[in-house]
Amino acid sequence: MKIISSIENILNLILPKSGNSRGALFMSLAAIIAAVMHSQVRSLSGEINIFEIAFFRNTIVFLLLVPLLFTQGKSAWKCNRPGLMFVRSVAGVGALLTYYFGLSQVPVADATALSFSVIIFSAIGAAIILNERVGIRRWGAIMLGLLGTIIILRPGIQVVSNGVLSILLSTILWAGAWLMVKILARDNSSVTIVFYSSLYFLILSLPFALWHWVWPTWAQFGELLLIGVMAALGMLCTTESLKLGEASAVMPFDFTRLIWAAAIGYLYFGEFPDIWTWIGGAIVFVSTFYITYREAVNRNEIN
Repeated sequence: MKIISSIENILNLILPKSGNSRGALFMSLAAIIAAVMHSQVRSLSGEINIFEIAFFRNTIVFLLLVPLLFTQGKSAWKCNRPGLMFVRSVAGVGALLTYYFGLSQVPVADATALSFSVIIFSAIGAAIILNERVGIRRWGAIMLGLLGTIIILRPGIQVVSNGVLSILLSTILWAGAWLMVKILARDNSSVTIVFYSSLYFLILSLPFALWHWVWPTWAQFGELLLIGVMAALGMLCTTESLKLGEASAVMPFDFTRLIWAAAIGYLYFGEFPDIWTWIGGAIVFVSTFYITYREAVNRNEIN
């Protein structure tokens, strides 16, 4: 949290005191961090198994975020609905592992474009499972987002690889995890959810890591440490962005993840997404942005 405070102090000098301006900058920073981190995972996956990478990532995130719990009251240590918390963590670990596997197989930009569809699957799940009211406009946005996903995949025109299917499965699992967080947030603080999720992530990823364990070199350990630090910092930046600005104002800057992923992929891996990935990714993002915007509008109307 001191890092976030330091960034805010710098913003006081260079930006107006606009929540949306600062939120947009934090979202842009989170996008850059995510693109660099995922590129690092793709690079390191050729040397270390993705299960071990995920374990180190989870361990470092846990060690960095757990001090937050000590700043809270005793109530933060109590977890309501522990069974659902565990199921949510299983879905989250599954999403992380399948995404890392996908990153080891497909270009970072392609994986990034497909990852935007998490919001779409979350909206579908919210309507079916949580019985949330979804109007005709949001259903239209959902259908548009699914069309964008199909454009990226282009089944029947190109072979849909195991890596691509793994990324798609990851987005569905993340959507399920998000829906469970919505339920957990009714009875638990965000700090409690983050703490127990991090703890379960660490525990659940350990058996997979041990099965494929290889002791990393000091250089590789440095890269693993960097991945964990970037994961924690990215989470904090995203949270701070949504805290400072309106979702409809800051979410468009999340699309820069695709731009950064494409640039890094081209420079380090000689990969560049084709025109259909850009078109499909843009369609998916517009869909997710509208869904997020409508949720914010409905929330304000209720309040």
